[in-house]
Amino acid sequence: MTNWYRGSLLPPPIVDEGSVADPLESCLLDRKLFLGGHTNATTAWYDYPEDDEVSIQPMVVSTHNGLVLLSIAFSKNNSKLPEFYMYQPGVDKGDDNDRLLELIPQPSDMRLVDQRCAVGLLPSHGGSGDYHIAALTMSMQAKGVFDLYVFSSKTKSWTVRKPSLPAVDSQGYMAVKAIPLGGGSIAFVDFYKGILICDVLDGPESPELHYIPLPSEELCQPLPDAYPYIPHDLTLHISSQTIRIKFANVVCPLLSGDWRIETFSTTTVTESPWSQLNPWKKDSTVDASQLSVHGSIELSGLLDHGDGKQTLGSLFVEKPMLSLHEDNIVCLMAKQNIMDRQLWVIAVDIENKELQGVIHLGVGRRTALIYSTISGHLNNVAATASTGEKGDLKRLGASLESKTPRKLFRVASLVGEQEKGVTGTDDGDDMDLELE
Repeated sequence: MTNWYRGSLLPPPIVDEGSVADPLESCLLDRKLFLGGHTNATTAWYDYPEDDEVSIQPMVVSTHNGLVLLSIAFSKNNSKLPEFYMYQPGVDKGDDNDRLLELIPQPSDMRLVDQRCAVGLLPSHGGSGDYHIAALTMSMQAKGVFDLYVFSSKTKSWTVRKPSLPAVDSQGYMAVKAIPLGGGSIAFVDFYKGILICDVLDGPESPELHYIPLPSEELCQPLPDAYPYIPHDLTLHISSQTIRIKFANVVCPLLSGDWRIETFSTTTVTESPWSQLNPWKKDSTVDASQLSVHGSIELSGLLDHGDGKQTLGSLFVEKPMLSLHEDNIVCLMAKQNIMDRQLWVIAVDIENKELQGVIHLGVGRRTALIYSTISGHLNNVAATASTGEKGDLKRLGASLESKTPRKLFRVASLVGEQEKGVTGTDDGDDMDLELE
C-alpha cells in the first residue's frame, strides 16, 4: 500500500452503531476511501486474489442517488492499473444477500478511469438496480466535436457517439462536474468554458448539445495568483417547469483584505431547448467581516494562531460547496495559513450572513469533499458526540469490504444537519483538485 495516503490508514472514529439516525438527505462526502476494520448493513464485497493488495488510493469518482462509482486498483507489486467499480448500498446482488462491488470494463479505445473528466450516473426507474454511466471528453477530430461515452449495466458495454456544437470550442473543454437533470439528460460543467447539456440516452449518432454560459467571462478566468485553487461551484435546482442554476464564487486575497462569497443565479426551462435562458443576476455578496457567529459555534481551534489577532476574514478559504437542500448555505474549506495542512469546513448562511457550522478535518491527509445524496441510502448511525444543535456537524461511515483476504474500505463522510426544503438536483461527479 505504498501509494496510499498515510491519513487513509487512520480512519475517523467509528460512530455509535447502537444509535440509529434518520437518513440525511445530503452530506459532505470525502472522495478518498479509508482502510478500516468494521462492517455494517451496507458493506459491499469484492473477491480478489489473496496475494493482491490495494496499492493505489481508492477514490469515489461519482455518486448519484444510490449509486457510487469507485476507482480501485487491486494489484500485485503495484503492477495493475485502477478500474471502475460500482457500489450500490441499496441493492443486494450476491449470495446470502451480500452486496458486491461490480467491475466496470473500460471502453475499447480509451481508459476513462485515467482521464480527468466528469462522469455522470443515471439510475433506471423501478428499483431494478440498472444504470448508465456517461462521460463527455474532447474529440481530436474537429472543432466543436466531443466524444460521448455511455455504459449500460444491462448490456455490460459502452457506446461512443459524437455530439457537436460548432459554437463551442471543444479543444481544452474539460468538464469537472456532471449533474443529472432527470430522464437521460446530464449537465457537464467546465467552470471556465460553460455548461453543456446532453441527452446521453438519445439515439442519434450525434446527439444534440445545448450550451449555457456562466455569469461572466471575468469570473471564469483562471486567477493570476492561482489562489483559491478551486474558487467556484454550481448547482441546479429543478421544479416542474424550470431549472434554477446557482453559481458561487469565492475571492480570497493572498496579501490583504477579507475573503468574500458571491452567488449568482439564472433560470431556464426543464426540457430542450435549454437555450431559453434568463439573464444571470447577482444574488448576494458576503464579506467575512460581515459574518456573525451562531451562539453554539466554537471558534477557539479555528482562530487559534498564537498571536490572538486572527479573525474569520484572515483565514484562507476556497472550494465553495453549495448545499443541495438548503438554498442559503455555502460550505467552504478553511485554513489558518496558506501552507497549513490542518483544514476546517465552515458553513455560511449567505442570506443571514451568519457562520452556522465549523468542523476540524482531523484526517491527517489531503482531502476532497463533495456534496452527495448517498447518505439517504447508507446505514446511517448517529455520532455519540453529536449534540443535535443547530450548526453541529456529525460523522457517518459506510463500509466496502473484500472477502479474500479480509481488507476493508470505508467511505467516511462528514455530514451536516438533515437538509429539507428546497428540491435540488441530486449529486453528480465533481472532479475537484485535492486540497492540502
